[in-house]
Order: sequence, then C-alpha cells, then structure tokens
Amino acid sequence: MNVIQRMGRWLLGAGSKAAQTGTDSQMIGVRPGEVTAGVEPTDALAYALNAWVYVCVNTISEAVSSAPLVVDRKVGKDWQPDEACPLYVLLDYVNSTEDQYTLIDQTAAWLALKGTAYWHLLRASSGAKPTALDVLPADLTTPVPGRGVQSPIIKGYKVDVGMGQEVEYPDNDVIQFKRFNPNSRVVGQSPIRVIETEINTYLRANRYNSAFLKGGGVPSGILSTDAMLTDDGKARNRGAWDEWSAQSKDKQRPLNIGGGMKYQAIGTAPDTVLISELPKQLRETICAVLNVPPVLVGLLDGATYANAEAQERKFYKGPVAGYWRRIETALNEQLATQFGPQYRCRFDRDSVAALQPNYLELSQAASTLTGGEPVLTVNEARERLFNLEPLVDAWGETRYGNFSTIPLVSTSGPVAQPEAPEVVAPAETPKARPGPAQTQQKASPRRLSSDGRVALWKARNLSRTGATRKVKQQVRTWFDGLEEEVLANVAAAEKAGLITRYKAPRVDALVFSVEGGSAELRRLVDPTLEAILEATGQEAVASLDGELRFDVQSPRALELLKQRSQEMKTVAQTAQDRCRASLAEGIANGETVEQLKERVREWANAGREGQAENVARTEAGVVMNGAALEGYRQGGAEGKEWLSIVDDRSREGHAELDGTVVGLDKAFTLSLEDGSTVECDGPGDPSLGPDAVCNCRCTVAPVVSL
Repeated sequence: MNVIQRMGRWLLGAGSKAAQTGTDSQMIGVRPGEVTAGVEPTDALAYALNAWVYVCVNTISEAVSSAPLVVDRKVGKDWQPDEACPLYVLLDYVNSTEDQYTLIDQTAAWLALKGTAYWHLLRASSGAKPTALDVLPADLTTPVPGRGVQSPIIKGYKVDVGMGQEVEYPDNDVIQFKRFNPNSRVVGQSPIRVIETEINTYLRANRYNSAFLKGGGVPSGILSTDAMLTDDGKARNRGAWDEWSAQSKDKQRPLNIGGGMKYQAIGTAPDTVLISELPKQLRETICAVLNVPPVLVGLLDGATYANAEAQERKFYKGPVAGYWRRIETALNEQLATQFGPQYRCRFDRDSVAALQPNYLELSQAASTLTGGEPVLTVNEARERLFNLEPLVDAWGETRYGNFSTIPLVSTSGPVAQPEAPEVVAPAETPKARPGPAQTQQKASPRRLSSDGRVALWKARNLSRTGATRKVKQQVRTWFDGLEEEVLANVAAAEKAGLITRYKAPRVDALVFSVEGGSAELRRLVDPTLEAILEATGQEAVASLDGELRFDVQSPRALELLKQRSQEMKTVAQTAQDRCRASLAEGIANGETVEQLKERVREWANAGREGQAENVARTEAGVVMNGAALEGYRQGGAEGKEWLSIVDDRSREGHAELDGTVVGLDKAFTLSLEDGSTVECDGPGDPSLGPDAVCNCRCTVAPVVSL
C-alpha cells in the first residue's frame, strides 16, 4: 500500500460520519468550509502553498538569471559584442523599477510554474522601437487566436487587470516564451500539472491533520468487550460516542466508555504518513519533475563534495541551458528582429562559475596524456584541453616517456634522421609476442640495425604529427567555407519565403554541392599532400642512397596522389550527409530559421573538431606510408619490414607483425580483431578499414636484400 492509498484511509477512516460521507467539511475536527480548494492544474498557487515547489522554482530562476544577457552585432562573418546599440541599452535598463536580473528571474519562474511567460514591450508611440520591458503575470494573460502582425495564429494578448477589466495588446507588443505542450500551439504546458494530485493530497492532508489533532481526534478503531452487551448497553455506548464526536472538537472532552470496554486503533499513525513518508515522496517527485538536483535544494542525504559539484554542473549544462536556449530563441525571433537582422541576443555563459573548466581535472588529464606512454604532445594538450596557442619551440612537439627514460625526440637542434642501413648478422631473435605472420620472414635478411629501426620509427611519427596538423588546419578552413555557404542558403530560402511556420524547403536547396565541396577540398589539401609525399619519399630514398633524388613523377607516386584526390569526394559526401540529416531533423521538428542556422553552426563545428582530425590522420598516414614504400623501391631495397610498438595499446594483429619481413612488392598478412585476415602493403594501406588504420602507430622500414 503506497502513501496515497494510506492517506485515503486516514481522510475517510475515522469513526464518525465523515467516514461514511468522505466530504472535506465533515472530517473529524474540521468545521464546514475550513478545508479550502487545492491547486488547479496550471495554478501558480503551488509556489505559495508548497515549500518544495517554492525552493525548486527559486533555484531554477536564480540559476537562469545568473548569466547576463548580451547583444552581438554581426561584422562580416563574425559576431562581436555591441554595448552601444539600442537593443543592449533596452535589455540593460528594462524599466524604471526593475533591472535585467529581476526580468530574467521572473521569466524563468513563470516558465517553471506556468510553462509560459510574457514580456510587454512599452513604446513611446505606435511603430516606435521598444523603450522599456515589463513581465506580464502569466496566470492573468491569455493569447487571443487569430492572425497578428508577426504571428499567423495569435493576434494579441488579453491581460486581466482586476475589477472585471481586461486590456489587450497586439502580438508584436508582447514576447511569448513557452515550453512544449502537446495539447496547444499557443501556450506551454505547466510542469505543475503532472504533480497536481500529489500537491493537493499533501495540502489537504496537512489541513486535516491540523484540525484532527486540534480537535483531539483519534484514529479509526474498534470498541470491544468480553461481556455480552444488552440492547440498552449498546445504545448507551453509541450515544456516548456520538456525544463525544460532536462536542470534543470544541471542548476537547475525553471519551468515557463503560467498564470492561477496550479501544483498539487500526491503521497507520497519522504522524508516520503525514510527517515522514508523504513529504519525502512529494519532495522527490517535485525535484524530478522540475529537474532540480536534490543537493541544490538542501537534500544532503549521501551528498559529497564531488557528487554535489557534479550535480551542479549537470544542472547548468542541462535544465538551465534549456531555459537559456528558449529565452534566446524567443528574443532573437520576436525582439532582435525589431532592431535589425544584424543583432542577436545570448546569455554570457562565461560568467557562470559552474560552467568553467575544472583546471585541476584538466591538468591531471594533461599530465596523463603527455607522460608515461604519451598520447598527446604538449601543444596538442594545450590546444584540446586548455584552448591555448601552441608553443613555438621544440618543447611543444615533444613526446616524453616516463621519468626513467629520455625524451622520445630531442628538445634542441634538428630532429635526427634515420641512420643509413647497416648490414647486420642474421635476423634477431623474434619478439616476445610472436605470431603466425612471422613465418613469412626469410633467413638472414639485410635490414636496419635495432637502433636504426627505433630512430626511423621516432622520426616517422614526429613527421606524421606535423603533417596531420597541417592537413587538419586545411580541412578546418574547408568547413569554415561550407558553414558560410549553407548559412547563406538558409538565409536565401527564408528571403524567398520558402521557410515559414507552415512551409518547409527541400533539404537539397540548403546543403552544399558534393562536387563543389570536393573540388574546394582538393584545392586546399592536394598541395599539402604532394609536399608530404615528396618530403617522405626523399627521406626514404636518401636513407638508402644519398646520391639519389626522389622521383615525384613516377607512376606509383602519381597514382597515390590521384587516389587521395578522388577520396576527397567521399569526405565531402560524408560531410553533406551529416549536414543533410541534421537539417532534415530540424525541419521535421518545425524549428525556426534561427534554430536551423544553429544546427548548421553545430554541424560545422563538429566537422572542424572531429571529421577534420580523422581525415587529416588518415590522409597524412596513407601518403607517408605510400611515399616511403616508393622511396625504398627507388633506392634499391628488395624488402620491407613492419615496425610496431608492442604495448598495451597495440592492436594484437599489428603487434604480431612487428619485425615481419616480406618482399617489397609482396603483401603482409594482417590478422583482424574478428579473427579474419587481410593482405595489405603495410600500415595505413587505404584498402584496410578504419578499425585497422585509425590511430595506427606502425610504420615500415627498408630491407636491403632478402
């Protein structure tokens, strides 16, 4: 039996006429009319009548108003803060009695209580720009259906000003903020609606409990005796009970029953339900519905510093950010446009302490990622974790091992190039992790010495890091251009009337062309890939014969560049598919033009950070390995050796091939994670799938003779 069911027994279970009728006015110890009505479905009285609604709404409104509103002006392609424009002055001034903090505080509170909030725009004259703002009481404001100046479904808003009088404002004089409501297009749904029953039960239970205890009431019970009662005895006991129940609430008289009579209470004591169980259940429900972490409203059961901080961060990144987004969207659609298309409103999230980086965690992460078995260079950690500019000296590109080893690359002077091949004795002892693929190795190959192989691997990976950075920057530049193009397409569609509340354009009219996009990407990336091919090929051929020059016009080199250039169309297609999917989702959801533009910005930013990194690593790795093999071929090598770093981060199949030697035109047999095998030219072979290529640290070394 849950708390609500037990409450039903108490509200209707006492031994009086109230138990028979179940009406509020006839509860034990309650005078007629003393129990008042409860909270209506969207009534903000819950804020005044329930402590947990009060504290949760205050927590939300204070958090939302903790970030100031700022106004940006578009200058070229960039947005820059503009504190001199009339829109910023309006939001900063608000009105003669209230400031911006109060304005946002009230707006967020109404959204949390009512699901809808309203601002009245005060103007010096009709058609003039607003000069002041005022929050309208959401529970007294009603949208008027019809076609308005800027809305096709709301022509104005009526506000109850008391004494049976109403005033009506046109739709362009009111800004409406609202939450999602599946039952209405004109007003948002109140979160209080879904907890109406729980709040009313608690309110009525408290009133009943107060009146019940004040009147000296007792729980429902049974009178019993071992003696046989006569009809006269039964009548006397019933009369005594009726007299007590009618008079005890005024005189608080004790109940006198006949000798041998016993009273046995049944049910649960009211203090257990009303004071402990029901409030606990109700506060948890209210916190869940309003999406406020318990620790932020003083519920510290099981709280620690760590999980309290995590709950606060999650609160600001989730629910509070949702309020910010709703308010920003409404302001940019209904207010900023009245001052010009070059303005936008946004909350300055940088001023919110809970959203700032945790530098202790970031510094610990940087120490882990750049030390021991280094994953990032110092510059990579600075860029990705702290958004800092790279260091200009060699330190920033250095990968260090643990403190018992020397740096993987010297911090001063030029990077050492691989030593020339050294003829050594027959093949060294196989690695500690031998695999079946090593049976391909022939006896006594003439290959690089152990030190030469280590030096080659270090130099190749350092070069790969630099090459990846260059290609990534060009792909990021490419995404900048795509973002500008798609935003222009959305703006053109809006201007042409193709995007309205009731009309959506074809997605094809908004996204960029794959042909044009791939051509631009080739223009940006191809020269860098050619430079990488020439540098790596020259390094490879010079390591075997210092007198030779790498032939960049060889058929194999040209074919490699042609394949990479063709691959740019696949990259462009992937980028377009992701852009198309995001815009299609937004159109299906009925999002505004500004929301669609924000989707474009988010897609482009994800491309600059994620896809650009993947493309750069893949293309730089493929070109460098292909160029090295061609360089070894031009330098007279007869074979190639797979070099792998064998540690806990190595792919098992790659570690098994470490030290394996095959002919230069032969294939390595690589074991994949699914148990199958595949033949390839070496690490980074474009025929391999992403699972075998991405983040691969392997390379190939030359074998002079087999």
